[in-house]
Amino acid sequence: MEEKKLKELIEDYKHFALVLLAVGTFLYIGIWIPNHSPRTNIQEIMLIGTSTMMLASSILFFKLSSKYQKKLDKLQS
Repeated sequence: MEEKKLKELIEDYKHFALVLLAVGTFLYIGIWIPNHSPRTNIQEIMLIGTSTMMLASSILFFKLSSKYQKKLDKLQS
């Protein structure tokens, strides 16, 4: 039971991390693509902040996944 729960957590955290990484990267690229309508500084700061927050959250979820993977490895050995 414990192993199954850990495997599910690992898989979920990896999925969260990949989705956040994809969306964060998409927003980051969107900052540098020229836009026909001018963006205000506040909009650019919000894009940069959101992108940074998503990329940082992605790293956090990858670390959590790794933590639970190590815990699962100890449990199985």
